[in-house]
Amino acid sequence: MFDKAVGFRQQRENADQIKRPAGSPGWVVVHDSPRDHYQLPLAVAEAGLLERFVTDWYTPLDSPIWSFIARRRLSRNAFGIHSRYHRELPSSLISDRKLQFLSGVIGRRVTHETYRDEVEGAKTGLLAAKIANSRNASVLATSYSAAATFAHLRGDLKRVLFQVHPHPRFLRNLYAKLSAQDPDYSGLILEPEASVSEKELEQWELESSLAEFVLCASQFSKRSLVEGGVEPESIGVLPYGVDSDLFKFGRPKKDAPFTALFVGQKVARKGLRSLVRAWKELGLRSARLIVAGGHVRDQSLLSGFDGVYEELPRTGLQQLIDLYQQADVFVLPSVAEGFGHVYLEALSCGTPILCTGNTGGADVIREGVDGWVVPVGDRAAIRDRLAWCANHRSIVQEMRESARITAEMHTWERFRKNIRAFLGAV
Repeated sequence: MFDKAVGFRQQRENADQIKRPAGSPGWVVVHDSPRDHYQLPLAVAEAGLLERFVTDWYTPLDSPIWSFIARRRLSRNAFGIHSRYHRELPSSLISDRKLQFLSGVIGRRVTHETYRDEVEGAKTGLLAAKIANSRNASVLATSYSAAATFAHLRGDLKRVLFQVHPHPRFLRNLYAKLSAQDPDYSGLILEPEASVSEKELEQWELESSLAEFVLCASQFSKRSLVEGGVEPESIGVLPYGVDSDLFKFGRPKKDAPFTALFVGQKVARKGLRSLVRAWKELGLRSARLIVAGGHVRDQSLLSGFDGVYEELPRTGLQQLIDLYQQADVFVLPSVAEGFGHVYLEALSCGTPILCTGNTGGADVIREGVDGWVVPVGDRAAIRDRLAWCANHRSIVQEMRESARITAEMHTWERFRKNIRAFLGAV
């Protein structure tokens, strides 16, 4: 956790009492998309410190006209603007770029520019810097908007970065090493940090170098930042939260076969091919490996394994919750995750998790109590742990209560309180 001499722990204990003195400046929060259900601007707004939230598109559903427009099928299907609103963030606190957002959507479909989102994020960052400078406000910016914001911000204003992903240079080196060692991870060369030009990578690195303080969601991300040259004393680690009222506790049916569940994109970074190979080597009878989730980016990861797994490429929210509840174990052996929201979702549904040390899952579980951590790229470790789970199914079932308790400790309310504490400390 953040540990500078300004007294973060004391601030954390009194986080909800951090209020803006009359006439004093607040914070501008900036990021594109409805990232993390708008938890960052909500955290600041709850303390009365939100000067402005700057984003690409925010739908003012507190306006009857916009509420009507957002309910139309075209709006829902084409842009998803009905989801870009939070009732506790009134549109009077928002500045966005609706026309530029629409042109960006069209541009991506016409030009197929892979990293156009980052270009648009820089434009949002410029707007945020302009507003912060005029209002004498410090800035909390997430990845992809931060470099442009910080570069144009007055020198006397605070710059706090929320680093969504691990450090880009660290990831490039990690991907190169693992893809050379194991053909199952050769697809890592397609990851953005591995495939962009050196100039683009340096631009992404600017974010953490320009920041005065950095927040991230996992110890793994912190390690990557430290290796990238960020002072460890300036980094705070604040794990994400989960809505335990939505992701309810459940148990597999008594007569159901042993089931392992994977939820995520089909990319090499998620360790999917290594997992499917490990499952095939197990040769378990009457057992299921379910691969769920859309966003197909590399279907070749599953080639050669027909009949080994069951694929559910599209899952609604309720179906996803049902899958968590009916699985014996959740498996996502990622090479790298900034955190991995799915780990907390699975735990909240009572499902023990199997993850690697390069994820936020390793920060929240207790080994052998509500999950297990395996080394990155170690297929034998994945196979052996799954075999143990299948042979000790009653013990795995007993772990479900502990998994739920762990999830209940990581609420979004706690996350927002920790954000406020960090900002109060800096």
